[in-house]
Amino acid sequence: MNLRTTVALLIIALGLGLFIWILDRRTPTTRENRTGYVVDLDRTEVTRLQITNESANTILNKTATGWQIIAPVNDRADAQVVDSLLDNIQFLRRDDIISNLGKGEKKQKRLKDFGLQKPHLKVAWQTKNRHSVIEFGADTAVEGTCYVRTEGSDVVFVTGNELKNLISKRSNAFRDHQITPFLTTQIDRVIVHQTAGDIELVRQQNGWQIVRPIKARADDDIVNAALEKINATPILDFVEGEKIPNTEIENSSRSISLFSGDEKVEIFCGSPVPSQPGKIYLRVPSRPSLLVVTDSFAQAINVKPNQLRDRRIARLNSDIIDRIRIDQPGTSSVLLARHENGWDIVSQQNAPANAEVVNRLIATLNGTDVQEFVSDTAADLSRYRLDVPALRIGFSSYASDNTAESGAGEEPIATFAIGKLDKNAYYARIEEEPYVFSVSEQTVSSLPTHDFDFWALDVLNLQRSDLVSIEIENDAGKVELVRDDRGKWFTKEKAEAQNETALQTFLNTVSHIRAVAWVRSSQPAYGLDHPTETIRMHTKTGQFELQIGGANERGDRYAMFSNRVFLIGANDYQQLSARLAR
Repeated sequence: MNLRTTVALLIIALGLGLFIWILDRRTPTTRENRTGYVVDLDRTEVTRLQITNESANTILNKTATGWQIIAPVNDRADAQVVDSLLDNIQFLRRDDIISNLGKGEKKQKRLKDFGLQKPHLKVAWQTKNRHSVIEFGADTAVEGTCYVRTEGSDVVFVTGNELKNLISKRSNAFRDHQITPFLTTQIDRVIVHQTAGDIELVRQQNGWQIVRPIKARADDDIVNAALEKINATPILDFVEGEKIPNTEIENSSRSISLFSGDEKVEIFCGSPVPSQPGKIYLRVPSRPSLLVVTDSFAQAINVKPNQLRDRRIARLNSDIIDRIRIDQPGTSSVLLARHENGWDIVSQQNAPANAEVVNRLIATLNGTDVQEFVSDTAADLSRYRLDVPALRIGFSSYASDNTAESGAGEEPIATFAIGKLDKNAYYARIEEEPYVFSVSEQTVSSLPTHDFDFWALDVLNLQRSDLVSIEIENDAGKVELVRDDRGKWFTKEKAEAQNETALQTFLNTVSHIRAVAWVRSSQPAYGLDHPTETIRMHTKTGQFELQIGGANERGDRYAMFSNRVFLIGANDYQQLSARLAR
């Protein structure tokens, strides 16, 4: 191919491309044919909507806080309904196109046949640079479809009825049917107004608090459920004009004020709706109409302070607790301190504590309900013997350095105090809170309050290679176990008749002794004065002795190691007392 031919082909290609571009620019329906939608719309650019139908002219404006209806009333718009409206406009798909409308009278006749000559149903929208309108006509012969056109267009489209049905609704359909504009999680203060007095609640960092008429912890679940019920109560109807009943709802003794930061919404409960059982009127001064809702709303705010109270003994955040101090008259204090990922018993020379017991203590106070609220003020503590408590359990945080929030050292969080016993219940209180309550005797008895309650359950933890010899003495006699130079264990007297499986099980168990629970001190009933079995273990560095006594009601055995009494599990005892020789 020579140079002249190449240049000629290039000119032809450029000319064809220019012709296609010009044709595309001069044909307005080219983009529509490609997309399949009636209009080309970016919904995020819409700032105003206007719906015209036979019942009203509805106008919605987009504001900084959302959509607002400005006609026929000024009210909050339903964000989901507006979103659906924009969605239906943007994605209004055409099923067919009718473009040969003719001119003059012929065109007007065809538009009249389609119901589009003087349409009563329109939706218009405004963007920064453009005003657009879709007009809706009659339904087609195909069920669920109708004729539409964009204002001033010579083209009629056949589309589905979804958008037509939506804009045919009354203007009230576009109003916000939620009573408040807040999400439940945004509400941070509540005042319930009643004839008996106000109940005020405030959301704090650690949960809801009642601040009037008493100062007490509120039950987060109950308060949040009540607020959720209020927020979930739908508006069934809007009443305005001559339909408003002649009642002074603002003077109602049942009302509630909800706060979110600096914003406030007041809601007044009114009288029942005539001839509509189970429905009442509400007045929200920030909204232009009287509202109709179910009477469950009034039930939600018909509460007493004690119904909102947190009935749990305490509300402790285990993540910020670093110190626990237990005091009882006549005994040494127990001091526990967090150490890395565990706990130490500081009062026992920093011996490792059983973290499960520490967690169970916190969980018991967090998860156990008080039996009764005895007094809303802690004025006369001596009456309940809480002036000198029989038991105090203090929880605190600890900072080694000064911070912006607090200084170095301990910072008290909560102190649980136990007073006198009265009818199977103890009087008690959290000293940082101003009221007295009762707690069941069973709950108090289950609390770990002595240092041995927190001892780690690992009694002995040896490597088998550290053991040199073992002596076992029980009712059957005395057995000595020794290890040869190759590390093999055997019974000294009856090596040829030893039970190898029982021997290996015994060695594994005796080198890792674990308590079921620690016991305060030895008593004759434990049988440790005359043990049923004594095991002496000789290691490379020293000697240990384990004594095993009688059984408790569950089959566990009392045992003593290093002058500490504990319970050894029935299964472990069976392995330690098994016959090692056939």
